[in-house]
Amino acid sequence: MENVESKWIIFRNYFVEKLICPFKSPEFIFYFLFVILIVGALGIHCAWMSDVYPKTKDGYIISNMTCYFLTLVATSSLSLFLMSHDIMTKTIRILSFGIVVISVILFFLATKNESYFLASIGIAISLLTWWIANADNQDIIDNSYYGNVREGSNKLTQNWPE
Repeated sequence: MENVESKWIIFRNYFVEKLICPFKSPEFIFYFLFVILIVGALGIHCAWMSDVYPKTKDGYIISNMTCYFLTLVATSSLSLFLMSHDIMTKTIRILSFGIVVISVILFFLATKNESYFLASIGIAISLLTWWIANADNQDIIDNSYYGNVREGSNKLTQNWPE
């Protein structure tokens, strides 16, 4: 019985830590406020701010498509922006900023013109951005490119004479 209780204590401590620790990090709080609450809920904000709601089924579908791609672009671009790379850091940051600007323009054009084509382009850009941003995310895949290179390097150095 003692083992079961200790697992519950570990479980409780784990979640209490996950609930409290982020408050110590301004970056986490700003990410949560701006990306998750503001950009992530863009569809809700658009409905509040707009006095002209989509009147057709196509309007609703396009509105949902544009909110989806803009939210996905926002989180993926932020991941790219925060990524560090030995040589390409500035280039990646400029690219992520450019993707956000293009996506915002596509959002407004697709919504205003009720264009499936523009909304589809936005979704394609957002999925590609997500793919690139998460290509070596250790929380998703175990064998990232850099992990494999590091492992191969470690194997090579094990056989070196001292």
